[in-house]
Amino acid sequence: GTSVSDVFSRRTSCRSFSGGELSLREVSQILSAVRANRVANTTVEDQKLWFRPFPSGGGLYPTEVYVASRHVPELGTGIFHYDPRSHALAQLADKIPFSALKAALGDTDDLSLGAGLVIFVTMLPERTVVKYSYRGYRFALMEAGIVPIMLNIAATGLGIGCLHWGGFLDDKVNGLLGLDGISEIAVSCLIIGRASND
Repeated sequence: GTSVSDVFSRRTSCRSFSGGELSLREVSQILSAVRANRVANTTVEDQKLWFRPFPSGGGLYPTEVYVASRHVPELGTGIFHYDPRSHALAQLADKIPFSALKAALGDTDDLSLGAGLVIFVTMLPERTVVKYSYRGYRFALMEAGIVPIMLNIAATGLGIGCLHWGGFLDDKVNGLLGLDGISEIAVSCLIIGRASND
């Protein structure tokens, strides 16, 4: 029942999180902003094209989404990879200590202390470079900017605080997510949770 203009007018950077819990339903709704929303058949047998609700050069989708859960009781603490086709989370690691997450974020001010979760957006440039050569990097970067905005707007629509965080340490985040930092690279980060004034 919330209008798009109202969501845009309420969008702001939250810099103080209360530590309040998020429900799995709320996490699901936030991730719905980037889930596959339609599928098309191809001329290749058993091959389908899965489209998402944002533009992507050639429909190649060089971005991936990972979730570090902190205050989501139905998930527990851990690192998850999001599958936009099945709208499901696959656990990659459990019991991630806050100190490790804080160090990877480069969060010296404890901004993430009360966050419900942290979302990382990664990029696999080869997915677009294979078709568009060096221009594929541009397309991948464009998408890497769009995906966090989609997630931020979804959180805002639910009345959940969100902070785009650019201070993360690339090597530590890549290590936390199990990425090589070459074929797949962490490019964006969102800290999400209940605002402390809720």
